[in-house]
Amino acid sequence: VNNFYAPLLADAKERGLVALQEWIKRLYTVEEAEDLLTCCELEGDTLTVKISESPAIRHLRATGTEPSPFYIEQTRTLYSTMADSLNLSFILSYYDDTGKAEFSFKTRKYQGGK
Repeated sequence: VNNFYAPLLADAKERGLVALQEWIKRLYTVEEAEDLLTCCELEGDTLTVKISESPAIRHLRATGTEPSPFYIEQTRTLYSTMADSLNLSFILSYYDDTGKAEFSFKTRKYQGGK
């Protein structure tokens, strides 16, 4: 993840969450799936993303292939690894077998301590 997405991660280290927001929006545009990205909003230190259905899962099913019940792990691994590289929190708050998902990235704040 860190090597493949190195240009995105470098951009996000420089510009913050707005770089991730732009990348996610561009990704769904390229996939011709803008209608499935129902929310990609940056408010303060949080980027919230809502997807009504995964374009990849929709494509797999349309071609007669049933996706693995562990497909969510691709999403979780990709975004949590990106978040760790950027010192962000990644929270997956909803996911179902259509790929419908809600997740967010949030800037980690130092909470004090020793």
